[in-house]
Parts: sequence; C-alpha cells; structure tokens
Amino acid sequence: NVNYINMFSDRVEYKQSDLLKYASSINIAYFLKVKKRKSRNPNGISETTARNVMSNLKTFVKQAQKKKYILGINLNDDSLNYKISPNAKAELFYTNELLEKIYDFQPKSLKTKLAKEYILIAALTGMRYQSVVLLKDYKLKELFNQTGEKFYAITNMSRKTGNELLSPIFKPVGEIYKFHGKFPDFPDLVTLNTYIRQLFKEMNVSDLIKYVEHIYGGEIIETKKLVADVASSHDNRGSFITNLNLLDVDPLIVKKMTHEHIYERSSHQIYLKRSMDDLAIQFYNKTK
Repeated sequence: NVNYINMFSDRVEYKQSDLLKYASSINIAYFLKVKKRKSRNPNGISETTARNVMSNLKTFVKQAQKKKYILGINLNDDSLNYKISPNAKAELFYTNELLEKIYDFQPKSLKTKLAKEYILIAALTGMRYQSVVLLKDYKLKELFNQTGEKFYAITNMSRKTGNELLSPIFKPVGEIYKFHGKFPDFPDLVTLNTYIRQLFKEMNVSDLIKYVEHIYGGEIIETKKLVADVASSHDNRGSFITNLNLLDVDPLIVKKMTHEHIYERSSHQIYLKRSMDDLAIQFYNKTK
C-alpha cells in the first residue's frame, strides 16, 4: 500500500488556513511549498525504504502493545521481516586524498564549514551521527602509552548498543576542538546531509560512483551519480574503516573503535580483561 501511494497517489495540498488549525509553531512556508509530490522513483520505493516502513510499523505495534492496545498484528509473522539489500552507493567512501582536500579547503559559508568539520570528525573517528552529536558534552582525555607518548582521546558513546569506549583523535579532529574550545553543535541529519552536498559542490568534486537501487518488487536499477549529489553523513564510518584497512591497520583493532563486537561472548573474550584506556593505547600505537 505504501508503494502504491508513492507511485500513483498525489499528496495532500496543504493550505495555510488548514495548518493553522493544528499548530502555530510549524514551518508554514515549507508545507505550502510541498504541493502534489510523487515518489522520487517512478518505479516505486526502494527495498531500503520498504524495510524502514516495516521497521517503523513494528516499533509502533510494540509501543501499542505496551499500552494494552490490540491491533491484530502478529509481530512473529515472517512477512514482516524484510531482507537487507546492498547499499545503493556501496562503493562510496572518502579516500585519504579526498579527506586531505577537504582539510585544506576553505568553505564559503558557515553551513559548509559545519559540513567540513563533521566529515573530518566522523571520518577520522568512525563514529555514527548519533555519537558525533554527543561530543559537545565531552572533554578530551589525556592519555600516555607505554613509552610515555602523550595523545588525546574522546568518549565514544553508542546509542545503538549503549556501549562506551575511548577513541584516540587524529590531528584534524584535535584542531577542531581547539578552535572552538569544544566540539561543534551539528544540525539534524537531513539538514547536515544537505550541507555536506553543498560542500562537495563548492569544492567542485566531480567524481562519479556506481549507484545501484534495489526497487521494492525485485527490480534493480544501476546508474552513475555524482558523489556531490549522493554524499551523506553515513559515508564517514565506512571511510574510517576502509582507509585504515588500506593502511594495513589490524581489522580487529579497528573494530574495537567502531563498537563492532566489543563484547563477544567467546570464552577468550569473557576472560580477557581490557580497560577503555588499554584499547585506546593499543589503537594509538597501531595508527600513530
């Protein structure tokens, strides 16, 4: 039904008089601009969108069940489980060369300056957006390795897993912190992605990537797209992992800095006692 609505049904045309009945604080201008808009893809929604809709439905039903509402939906029904398809821009990551260009580039506006700072922080710590926005509440921690070398780390809190660790920071991240006296406040995800694309357009990044869309119903559409048109905050985590892999850093060490399988339940992991400081020192030693 969601797919059908996106493909064939026009959206409601919002009128200012109607909107004022329900709220006085919403952005009226934005809603008036959203006229009869159909799906971005005439072939239907992507499998990723379909999966997100299904996930939201299941969350809604779970919340309703907690409040003792009966909706007649069985959450164990296999039809509510949707397969995971490859990311449409699976091959996109920011190379070290591109990161150097971003580091050297002087943005033309505060918006693109924020985008530059976000990319450098996220791509050099491997943090998700949800973790980066928490950094404004933390201060740097001073650490020393076994030979007395000093370095700095930041608290890396994962909202997804609830785990916390220390991430050593590379030079550009430290410079951002020093310039502001803290880490910046970043806007919401949609706004930030817009700023990131504006930054790449300012930089005249003309690289193309293969863009493979998996459409709900089984169709696969392959095109070429400009990086500047599809870049987003999501690309930074993969860039962190890929660049360290290309520099032959031990993948197990990198995993520890991305909350991946930090607490595996093997007997080895159960009896291995490592502090956050130990993990940070180990990562610093492998990447300094």
